[in-house]
Amino acid sequence: MPVSGGDDAFPLRCWAAVSFAAVSSEPPPSWRFVVLTLGSAVVAWWALYLGGQEAGFDRFAAKAVASGVAFLAWPMVALRLTGRPLALGGCNRGFAAGVLLYLVIAVGLLCFYPTNPDFFVDLAGTPRWSYLLKVAPVVMAVDFVTKRLVQREAARLWGDGAGEAAQALAWFCGHALELIWLRPLFGTAGSALFIAVTGLATGRLYRRTGNVAGMMLGHWLVSVVMVAVIGMA
Repeated sequence: MPVSGGDDAFPLRCWAAVSFAAVSSEPPPSWRFVVLTLGSAVVAWWALYLGGQEAGFDRFAAKAVASGVAFLAWPMVALRLTGRPLALGGCNRGFAAGVLLYLVIAVGLLCFYPTNPDFFVDLAGTPRWSYLLKVAPVVMAVDFVTKRLVQREAARLWGDGAGEAAQALAWFCGHALELIWLRPLFGTAGSALFIAVTGLATGRLYRRTGNVAGMMLGHWLVSVVMVAVIGMA
């Protein structure tokens, strides 16, 4: 008859030790890591964007390549090289919540379509799958950088509130061009309000779920919904 802590408990102790090691092996948070990663990403983005156009890519294709490499692939590599987890989150309720939040945002955008259909004229005639393929790395990179890189690391350093605030600032900076792009639809103040509200909402959801994968997919699905409803040729 085994005694407490005997052979029967050995597998459990091994699992606990491995689990603890996996959690505790993550390096301590570092603001220098975030700054260096983001700084190098910005430099790489401009180099790839301008170089892509010189190589013959159209502006949207060059932006897709630059965003996918500089703000998606490179931060992932930097995280792994320094022993940090990608922490994308699993296929769970947090994943579903991220997708659902972005679908709500898509519906909100489409509510303005009947009032200003001319706003969407620039999308007309764009090959459907070409557009969706090119936009995917652009929008997914925004969520990965603002949530996983900025918010998670800032929260580990200074707390959840600081993480949300840092994420909101990064989100707003990442959507600076949208202030101009959305102006015909919402106006200047409305565009700023839309970007601020979506940034705060996604940051709060990430704080609760820790799942960025659902948001990355959901952000892309906004474009899928827009394409489906508007009916690109």
